[in-house]
Amino acid sequence: MRYYVINITPANGRLQYYLHMILEIYVKEGCWSCAEAGRIVADVQQHFPAVQMKLQDIQHTPPPDVVFATPTYLLNGRILFLGNPTRAELSRKLANNIDNHVQIDGD
Repeated sequence: MRYYVINITPANGRLQYYLHMILEIYVKEGCWSCAEAGRIVADVQQHFPAVQMKLQDIQHTPPPDVVFATPTYLLNGRILFLGNPTRAELSRKLANNIDNHVQIDGD
């Protein structure tokens, strides 16, 4: 299953292709480190409004096969972190992925 969407936007006569990033954080109710995951996401999300961030409780949403512990952070369906990163680590990984977007001329 793929978790990303390509958006094509005409701008100044050029076509730009952007990778839409989805960060899913799989958590479990009653897990202390999972509660911290919610706080981390709330803090980091304000700096990355283009990244869709979702907390997914495994008791209500069946996780993909790659998720075997909580919290698990998936970026576009791939494991980004097992356990909680620091806010700086998460921000750095998201920024690096945003910087790697693709832009193609519409010639």
